[in-house]
Amino acid sequence: MRIDVTSVTSPVEAARGLIDTAYRVYYTPTNTNHLLVTTENSRLLKFDAPTGKLIAEVRLSLLPNTRKI
Repeated sequence: MRIDVTSVTSPVEAARGLIDTAYRVYYTPTNTNHLLVTTENSRLLKFDAPTGKLIAEVRLSLLPNTRKI
């Protein structure tokens, strides 16, 4: 599977030159069938593994007591 994380970057971030890149990639157990990607810009992206569609996005910098993963 190939997922382009830069396509998930918001237009505002792209205009500021903040193109995101994958930092770590994890597969969840097969019963949930997700692909989790942490990015250089402190985001957690959850994709549907079979289709590659984005399911959820969490900004880790907005969560209390978080640090760079």
